[in-house]
Amino acid sequence: MLVKLLRFIRGYVEFEVLVADYGEFLKTASYIGKFYNVKQCKGKILATTSIATFKKITPLLRKFGAKRRIINKTGVPFIINRNKKRIGVYIGFVLMLLFLFVITRFVWTVDVLGGNVEIKNEIINSLSNYGVKPGAVISSIDNRIIGNKILSSYPEISFISINVVGCRAIVEIKLIDELPDVDKPETYGNIIASKNGKIKYMEVYDGFSLVEVGDYVFEGELLVSGTKEDYFGRLIAVNSDAEIYAETETIYKFKLPIREEVPKRTGAVKIKRYLTIFGINIPLHLHFIDKGNYDYEVENKELNVFGVTLPIRYTEIRMNELILESVQYTDEELYEKCKKLYDSELKEKEDKFEILNEEINTYNEEGYYCYEVELKTNENIAKYVAFELEIQKNSTQIE
Repeated sequence: MLVKLLRFIRGYVEFEVLVADYGEFLKTASYIGKFYNVKQCKGKILATTSIATFKKITPLLRKFGAKRRIINKTGVPFIINRNKKRIGVYIGFVLMLLFLFVITRFVWTVDVLGGNVEIKNEIINSLSNYGVKPGAVISSIDNRIIGNKILSSYPEISFISINVVGCRAIVEIKLIDELPDVDKPETYGNIIASKNGKIKYMEVYDGFSLVEVGDYVFEGELLVSGTKEDYFGRLIAVNSDAEIYAETETIYKFKLPIREEVPKRTGAVKIKRYLTIFGINIPLHLHFIDKGNYDYEVENKELNVFGVTLPIRYTEIRMNELILESVQYTDEELYEKCKKLYDSELKEKEDKFEILNEEINTYNEEGYYCYEVELKTNENIAKYVAFELEIQKNSTQIE
């Protein structure tokens, strides 16, 4: 590969020679210079050599009475010679070199390594506030100062390093190891009812029960108290804990419009193209005002050269024109839609209660299809509520 590159820079000529004694000709020519890809074809000699050697064999051709024909000229000298009157080519080449020199002084990409997904996303979003972003001048990035600022803002990070490799800023973070579980200070709380219902079963693990099986309780009612006066009048406080299952009734209601305006693609498409360099969007399209309704499809392409991601991104936005089309649904279609919504909501709670009875009612109401479910369930209505701080202090002072 290197040899081919050097030959291209120096330039080389492919030619053919018609000579009577080609053996003697090649022997003599080999003393003048180096030839490669030498072949004999139909009484002719095909060969490739450098520009200097090609010029030196001219006297030898006269000596042997040979005829020569150039097949191809390849290399930088020939390119320069062909374009010697095109000043713009050389100016463009110089400007390209200058551009490459300048952009290598800036950060092209920023990568964050280590940590979990949540903290990594937070760091990526906040790095620009500290001056670490595509387009930042590499010399302006002070690893130590920026690292200390990030550490002070994120106490969960124990170590951070910021290094610039080429035009790529690499931020490596390490989180503080999770602390072992320790005994938490004792807290106190009550158990209240999360819903209305008739108690069917209860198991009190700690606290003082105020209700019994068969009682009907209301949402927010105190079921198990965390405080009680003992025989001596002292206030005893505990952390209440209980399971209290009750028969409850819940109504789920879903309303969907019978007729609605639905967006539909017309088939007309506008395309916007952008070239993003160091976070600056350069439009490559002529239309800027978007009249009408559209949905958008965005495609981004990063420019990658020899495995290096450049700070240049090509973005294409397809704008599909939409019109509103009036659609009227049948009762069967609306029933299925409502049922899917209901099933989806139940799926999130199916482990929390047992269904005892389910009654479904459907009806139309002012242009809407209504789907109503009266659901009887057996569920745990115990809800823990911690004491206020003042109550905790009182409970420890009364003796």
